[in-house]
Amino acid sequence: MAQPLVIVIGNEKGGAGKSTLAIHIATGLLHAGKKVAILDLDLRQRSMERFFANRAIWVAANNQDLPMPFVPDMGDGKALARATPEEQLARFEAAYAVAQAVSEVILIDTPGGDTTLSRAAHARADQIVTPMNDSFVDFDLLGQVDPVTLELQKPSIYSESVWEARKERAIKEGRHATIDWLVVT
Repeated sequence: MAQPLVIVIGNEKGGAGKSTLAIHIATGLLHAGKKVAILDLDLRQRSMERFFANRAIWVAANNQDLPMPFVPDMGDGKALARATPEEQLARFEAAYAVAQAVSEVILIDTPGGDTTLSRAAHARADQIVTPMNDSFVDFDLLGQVDPVTLELQKPSIYSESVWEARKERAIKEGRHATIDWLVVT
């Protein structure tokens, strides 16, 4: 099997709709016939993982046939949230390796914040999809702009972390790595 496409849903702002968008993208890919693996790195909430677990229960209870993603086991999210960054990264790496072996697409939902797992996911991305609300508060996650001229003053911390992920990937892969970055409002 060819290397899977890796889609990371991310930004560092909570409440922007990352998990909701991740669920819709995963569902669309599944209905298009793709083999999808999901990794939910929001260890405390696990909204995407819980959605698909509930969907599986509903499917079984209603004798339906709906496509489901593969969910590699990363262990208990709450316990993992209290683990060291090294332990979290080891669990992610193991789950990611399993996902690579069985899927055409790996969809990763990240938490609202800068974490070791989020950085690791971004460094593996072929595509980053960033949902944001149509406001200057959310726009600030992409760059700081002059409030009068609307000219970019400097990239945001999140934009810089996307740039760092791209550089890390290029170093690791020994080539010019591209990461498509889509912003959805």
